[in-house]
Amino acid sequence: MRASIVQAPLMDMERAMGGFLEENEERIFSGADLVVFPEKWITDRMDQDGPEMSSLLRFYGGDMSARHRVLLCPGSLSVYRDGRLFNSSPLIDMGKLIGWQDKVSLFRSEKKSYTPGSEVKVFDTHLCRIGVCICYDVDFPYYCKMQAGMGARLILNPSLIDRDFRDMWHIYVRARSLENRLPFISVNSSSEMFGSGSMVTWMERAGKGGVLLRELQAGDVFTLVELSTDVADLVDTRAEEDPGHYSLRTK
Repeated sequence: MRASIVQAPLMDMERAMGGFLEENEERIFSGADLVVFPEKWITDRMDQDGPEMSSLLRFYGGDMSARHRVLLCPGSLSVYRDGRLFNSSPLIDMGKLIGWQDKVSLFRSEKKSYTPGSEVKVFDTHLCRIGVCICYDVDFPYYCKMQAGMGARLILNPSLIDRDFRDMWHIYVRARSLENRLPFISVNSSSEMFGSGSMVTWMERAGKGGVLLRELQAGDVFTLVELSTDVADLVDTRAEEDPGHYSLRTK
């Protein structure tokens, strides 16, 4: 699988659609099976069923995702639904919107404006079964463990990480990837205060039934990476070895 990592700077929807996406279409989509953007890189807040969101999804999905026959994660977006604001990531598979994943664990100031999601999902795509884990959700082991248990073979992690916290973010991504034996694609913005640092991890089989964690950190705004999602046996073995509950006694 070839994944296009797009470390887009923050911008409004007009600039995103009218300039960035059109001007860089070939750099974003050429040679890719999957395209992933950062968290909230489009700064507008939109009604999920409103004309602005419909226009954006039609532009992304009906045009670009369908034309290039890719699975597209446009990062996360700020969407109003039933009068409440959610940080939510759509997933578009070769032109078809297949679902939304809301951010469950809101970070600090987000709690003042956003409503937390209440469901962890996985999505069946033409590539494999995929989970989406938005930024801070990656900090908590239960989240990706649930997705692994539901059959995910790849986790997408659109993020918006301040450059001062990059090292800790990378530790979380490595940990979630290794403990679940799942490849991760974690994408940050290239705006100055965030400073890129996107990361891809995957498993490499080693002797005696072990695995080695491999990783790549993206430097450019546009990076094409090849990785394997052939991890079913590794995920299943890991699940069998994990007791699933931790009620150890303490004195």
